[in-house]
Amino acid sequence: MQQSRYADLIREFEMAFFGLFKSKQDRDMDNMLMRLNDTIFPGGETDVLRDIERVSRYTHGKIPRDKIRGFVSGCKTLALISDTREDEDFVRSFKTRSGNLISDAEAYEVFVYFSGESEYANNATRVLGSPLNAEMKQHLAQMEAIYAEGTYEDSITGGYGEFGLTVTNPIPMISVRGSNKYLSKLYFRGQEVKNTRSGSTSSPVTKGKLDIYALSVNGKEVGTIYICPYHRRNCKTAPDGFAFTKEAQMSNSFSQEQKRQMHELVKQLETETVQTTRSRIAENFRAVTKLLQENPKALDAADAEMKHLESLLAQKAQLKSKRESAGQ
Repeated sequence: MQQSRYADLIREFEMAFFGLFKSKQDRDMDNMLMRLNDTIFPGGETDVLRDIERVSRYTHGKIPRDKIRGFVSGCKTLALISDTREDEDFVRSFKTRSGNLISDAEAYEVFVYFSGESEYANNATRVLGSPLNAEMKQHLAQMEAIYAEGTYEDSITGGYGEFGLTVTNPIPMISVRGSNKYLSKLYFRGQEVKNTRSGSTSSPVTKGKLDIYALSVNGKEVGTIYICPYHRRNCKTAPDGFAFTKEAQMSNSFSQEQKRQMHELVKQLETETVQTTRSRIAENFRAVTKLLQENPKALDAADAEMKHLESLLAQKAQLKSKRESAGQ
């Protein structure tokens, strides 16, 4: 029970702490540098030594002892203050900072550690102070085990039900900051989505706690999603019905069944012979139009499908004309 209380307390702190660096980016650089060490290592030398040990483990001791402290400080700072970089950018940067002594896979492990587990431990220190008590140290050991079992994929092994929309198939992320970045990119029917964290829960498919977010557009609720921010991958897949850009949303606004029907109709047209009657073609067009009427926001996405159908008609007409000419 005590461990769960600690987890909830740190999670709530992470939600508030997420916005801290955004405001600091606009402050005077000298002031940031003065506070930087206390920010990235709130537990002082204890935190530095912990991070050095873990990074050395993940990089298999490839970084020289006289370079490892600077490498740790530089990489951790970058991971904490940059909200615009993609995961792959961090990997490239960390590898370059090592003098190309480490592999992409090793650089990725360093990124996951600083973005996730290390920051979780730092937040524990920010909440409870240093040194941490025995109970919290035990809790952090448990979190290390949870992160160690985290997925490297866009979905959690064994998950079932609608992806992201059920507790049995939550979205894997590395941290709460990662969750916020993911949520900020979501669109629903071409419109930006607002999110409100409504609580937390557990799942039978992952050991880490889930955060529950209510999603809305213009004040109207459009769904609820579940995220587990204790994995080794920042998911790049949006739940069904949502997308990361307006353009992708137009295509994604079709349901899976409607997409299947569209593809079947196109496939039908592609395989029909030259003798296909215009009434049959018109029937297929009416079926497509009905789907569009059910999804008015998806008109742009369907435009390519319609143009394809028109092209098929033109090709059939040309082929028929050539055969008639050859018959003469």
